[in-house]
Amino acid sequence: MPDQSEQNQEENKETDEHQEEGENEETEKALRHVLAQCRKEKTEYLLGWQRCKADAVNIKQQEEIKRRDIIQFAAEDLIQALIPVLETFNYALRGKDAKDPYVQGFGHIQNQFITILKSCGLTVIEDIGVVFDTSRHESVGMTPAAKKEEDNTVMEVVENGYALYEKVIKPAKVKIGEYKKEM
Repeated sequence: MPDQSEQNQEENKETDEHQEEGENEETEKALRHVLAQCRKEKTEYLLGWQRCKADAVNIKQQEEIKRRDIIQFAAEDLIQALIPVLETFNYALRGKDAKDPYVQGFGHIQNQFITILKSCGLTVIEDIGVVFDTSRHESVGMTPAAKKEEDNTVMEVVENGYALYEKVIKPAKVKIGEYKKEM
């Protein structure tokens, strides 16, 4: 038979084991809590980093657009100053004999001038037959329209307009069709 002291030792051992198990459970709960907090912080930091990265990409794109616009429109003032010269060529050569060598020479100069301006992003607005658009056209008169479909459309370009990279820098002066229903 085991004596009393051995029995006490076994009971103490069992009590110690229960205490250790209780301590282990408490430690495990505490570690799980710390792990949950770490995961929460990790998620917050990851989301914050992702937002910052997206913001950085957006800022880079916006700066690229600004830089492109600055480059494209840097010569806008110069081109606007040259448009009256181009218009003068148009008026000077209108109705002249195309076989005259003098007129042909000016025609070549005009073509070179237009080519240079087009290479800088200038386009001519000659919108005959399109619906009148106040952002591209300036009305200088009305013209009777034979069909209802021609109402409020550009019937005649009196003076060309110009756009620089799709930005209208001089609207075209146009006459608009006006359909009047006969009674």
